[in-house]
Amino acid sequence: MAIFHLSVKLICRSKGRSAIAAAAYRHALRLRDARTGVTHDYRRKIGVEHSEILAPHGAPRWVEERAALWNAVEGAERRRDAQLAREIEIALPAELDAAQRLALVRHWVAEQLIDHGMVADIALHAPGGEGDNRNFHAHIVTTLRPVSGAGFGPKDRAWGNRQMLRQWRESWAETCNRHLAAAGFEEGIDHRTLAAQGIDRLPTKKQGQRATAIDRRAGQTLSDRGTYNAAIFADNQRRRQQRFENARILRRQLQAVSEFVQETALDLTSPEREVWVEHDPWDELMDHVLGPVRRVR
Repeated sequence: MAIFHLSVKLICRSKGRSAIAAAAYRHALRLRDARTGVTHDYRRKIGVEHSEILAPHGAPRWVEERAALWNAVEGAERRRDAQLAREIEIALPAELDAAQRLALVRHWVAEQLIDHGMVADIALHAPGGEGDNRNFHAHIVTTLRPVSGAGFGPKDRAWGNRQMLRQWRESWAETCNRHLAAAGFEEGIDHRTLAAQGIDRLPTKKQGQRATAIDRRAGQTLSDRGTYNAAIFADNQRRRQQRFENARILRRQLQAVSEFVQETALDLTSPEREVWVEHDPWDELMDHVLGPVRRVR
C-alpha cells in the first residue's frame, strides 16, 4: 500500500553542491555552470518519467528554461557557503498510474509552493532496476528567493521554517489521500509518527543510495544503516508475533468467560444484577466483558 515519505534538505555550496549539478542529475541533462565553467552531464541516467518547471503567475518566461533558472540562482548568491535551493523528496503512490501521479504532484506543488511565490523544478522518477519496483518518487527543487524582474529578490525566511515544514507534511498526506480516493483506493497515508497513530512498531531509517550500494555489492547487509534497519525489522517481527500470541490468549479467556456466563445463567441485561464470584483470575477482563453488571467479590 502507499507509504508516507517527505524529506526536505538544502542544496548548499558549503557541502560542495551546486544548483546546476542538482538539476542536471535530477533531470538527466547536460548543463553548464556559468559561474564555475563546469559542465555536468548526466544524460546516461535513466528513470526520469517527467520534468517540468512551475512558476507563479506573472513570472518572467526565462524561469521556465532550466539552465537559465539555475544559473540565475547561482549568480544571485555570492557567499562560498551560500544556501542555493531547497529539495523536497516525496514518495508517490504506486497504486496510481503515471498521469495520476503527475496530477497529484502538480496539485500539491501549486497549492503549497507556487502560491507562496516559489519557482519549483519537478522531476518524477520511476523505480530503479535493482530496487523496489513500487518506488515511484518525485524530486522538487525550489528557489529560496522570489522572482523579481530579471533576477531574484531577497530570501524569504518564512519559506521552509518549522511551521511550513509541518504544513507540507500534513497537506501532502491529505492531498495524496484525496487523489487515492478519487482513483477508487481505500488505502491512505498518515504523516504522523507511528506512536501518534497508536501503532506498536519501531520506525526504520531511510537507507539511502550509498548504504544500499554497499549492501548490494556485498550481497549481504554490511552498511551501518542496513544493519540498523535489519535489527528494527527483526524487533518489529517479534512485536507482531507477541501481538498474535496476546490475541490468542485473549480469545481463550473470552471463551472461558462466555462459558462461565452460560453455565451460571446470568441475566446480563439487568444493570442491578450482582455477580458473586469466589475466585476470579480475570478481574479486568470480567469488568470489560460484563459491562453494566455490578461485580462483588
